[in-house]
Amino acid sequence: MFQARHAEVILHIRNYAEKLPHGNCYATCIGHSMAMSANDIAAEIRTELRSILRQRDDLRKPLDWFGEVESRPPDVPRYYVLFDQDPRLVVSGLRLGGSGEISLADERIIDRVFEFAKSVWHLKDRLKLWVDAQGLNFNVEAEAAKCHALLICADLANWKKHGENRNRSEIDPRVETVKFDTSKSGGIELYYDGATKHQELLVTNPVPISYRVDVLADGGNTNLGNAVDVIDRGFSDWLPMIMTLGILSADNRESEYLRQHLFPSTP
Repeated sequence: MFQARHAEVILHIRNYAEKLPHGNCYATCIGHSMAMSANDIAAEIRTELRSILRQRDDLRKPLDWFGEVESRPPDVPRYYVLFDQDPRLVVSGLRLGGSGEISLADERIIDRVFEFAKSVWHLKDRLKLWVDAQGLNFNVEAEAAKCHALLICADLANWKKHGENRNRSEIDPRVETVKFDTSKSGGIELYYDGATKHQELLVTNPVPISYRVDVLADGGNTNLGNAVDVIDRGFSDWLPMIMTLGILSADNRESEYLRQHLFPSTP
């Protein structure tokens, strides 16, 4: 009985995939799913959920890695900020002073914001595979279209992936700069190379530096808030659907861990 039902589902998926345009992301996932069981799809969804949680938490962590330039005089900023784990890149561009808060178009952090939005939005592809594999009468796309925060994620994701903003949210969301709180860093020096967009930030006090990436809308006239919070609201919109579809209902440690983190108030 199970084998017959499984074969029927695979046939349904194959027929549907053939109707989709070449290069369609869902079609690609469908082709991948033809040899997958519902359990396999659930395992992939759990993997994606853990990845989303890690990305969210990483974007909320302040910058707290510093290196010391021992050759610098003691009366100038001696500690350089490590924006990632790569070796120090000495920038010989424009020297800027500053304090309090500085705004930079830091491509590394902005890329991570876009990747976070992509992960949240494209969770829908595996949710649709789960619905098909289970033979459920549930329209993931229609439900997602009701969630404005998810549509913002879609616009940001498509901008990064395809270089276009389809403006599903109808507010044209954008992210452009990163604001760093250097109010506790003491004196700072910023070196910026306009050609490579590389920057080096030197501080007097090596204390954690928090940052935010604002989502601007309506041509920059509206500030929707910190991108990690905006995208996280979109992620939260998936959770009732995940609960309804029973994706995390399996009796295993992976599902139990995610249930505890995503639905802490649910017994």
